[in-house]
Amino acid sequence: MKKQYLITSIISLLLLTSIKITAQNTNFSPKAFISISGNIGRHNVRFIDFADAPGASFGFQVSVGIYALQKEGYEGGLHFTLVEGASYNKNRRQLSEDFDLPNPDFDKHHIFKFAQFRSSNIGWFSKVKVGELELFHQLGIGIFGTTELDQLYDFGLHNSLGVITGKQPDKLRFMIGVSHDKQVGSGNPNYTMSNIGVLFGGRRSF
Repeated sequence: MKKQYLITSIISLLLLTSIKITAQNTNFSPKAFISISGNIGRHNVRFIDFADAPGASFGFQVSVGIYALQKEGYEGGLHFTLVEGASYNKNRRQLSEDFDLPNPDFDKHHIFKFAQFRSSNIGWFSKVKVGELELFHQLGIGIFGTTELDQLYDFGLHNSLGVITGKQPDKLRFMIGVSHDKQVGSGNPNYTMSNIGVLFGGRRSF
């Protein structure tokens, strides 16, 4: 009899704990988030009216954000995103040296075969719940370009779109998506740059 009572008590305690945890997760209202992802894709440096120098790219992306709007099925706010990466093209350095500037009033840049690049941007993020999944989108405006000795920065536009898995919003959750960065400024009209890649990593809200 005592054994049955003990078992019943343990089961009841486990059920109550489970209900409490579920309620806490359901009522969780995030204030901020951080995500860290790997990025594999294609980076291209375009020498206007001369040649393209694309190459396989790899790197990482870090985003931090603050929630500003929370509604049924939708959340959004401000984010800061940093993308660091590199790509390789065996002809890129020679192309940059042979490039005859269409607009001679702007600087000439020598770009390495193994080009390193960075996107630093701020903007708005959105998160929409669809069934068991959550879709996210980040739009940002900032600076995008190479980080070499002969740097080539310009205004850039950043886009990230993907899916977040997992049911517990206050735990680390897996995310996968695509990311796109492109120069949109006219700081040096002789060059333009872009990178598109697949994102895979984790995201956690606080």
